[in-house]
Amino acid sequence: MSTRFARSCLALFFAVATAFTPNREPTQAAQVVIDPRIEAAAAATQELHSLRFNAETTVKIGASGEPTRAFSGRGAYQDEARAHLIAEPVGFPRSETIAIGSIVWTMGEDGDWSQGVQNTPTFIPFSFAFNLRAQAEYLSNLIASQAGSQTVLTGDIDVNSAIADKSPTVYNIGADYGGGLEFGTEIVSASITIAIENAQNYLRSIETNLTIRVPEGVEGVPPGLVTIVTNLRLSNFNDPTVSVDPPV
Repeated sequence: MSTRFARSCLALFFAVATAFTPNREPTQAAQVVIDPRIEAAAAATQELHSLRFNAETTVKIGASGEPTRAFSGRGAYQDEARAHLIAEPVGFPRSETIAIGSIVWTMGEDGDWSQGVQNTPTFIPFSFAFNLRAQAEYLSNLIASQAGSQTVLTGDIDVNSAIADKSPTVYNIGADYGGGLEFGTEIVSASITIAIENAQNYLRSIETNLTIRVPEGVEGVPPGLVTIVTNLRLSNFNDPTVSVDPPV
C-alpha cells in the first residue's frame, strides 16, 4: 500500500467532510449544466440539520488481485456547525476530531484530547453537496433506475478533463494514487453510482470505481493496473437523536 496514498485518504476524508471554498479559477467545465436530479440532491442535502455518514476506500493491485481496505471513516453532524469525525487509515493511527463552531478537539495517540481553534466552522452537509456538484461536472452517459425508495444514477467520469481543470474530483476518487499523475498515470476507466432518496431528494450514497495504469517510479506501488473504489453513505437525516458534544 502506498504511504502517500494512505496519508492522502486521511487528508481527503477531512477535506470532504469540512466546508471550504475551492481555490481554483472558473473553468469551462465549471460552467456546465449539472443534471437536475443531482442538483436537486445537492440542494436538499446541504440544508440538512443532522446526519451520520460512513466512508471507505478499497484498493486492488493488478487485474486479478483482491481488494483490500485502505481507509475507513465515519462521523456525525448536528446543527450549529457541530461535527464528530473518526478516521482509520490502514497503517496509520486512528484519528478522532470533534468540532463545535470555531473550537476543535483532537484526540492524540495517547488517548488525550487537545483543544484548538479553526478559522472556518465545519458544515458537513454543505461540503458533501459541494463535492457532489464538483463530480457532477464531469459525468456522462447517466442512466437512471429505481431501487425501492431511491433513484440510482450510474455513469462515467471524465477524469482527464477533471485533471486538466485541477478539480477536487481528481483526489476525491483517488486518481493521484501514490502521486502517480506526475509520473504519467493513465486513466483506464472511471464510473460512478449515485443513490438519491425519492421522497426528499437527499443524497444516500456515492460510489466511484476507478481503474488506472500506474507507471514505473511511483512510491510503494508496483507498475500496472490499480482499481480504487470509494464509497460514501449518508443516513439519519434530521434525526433528533444525532448529537455532537464536547469530549468528556
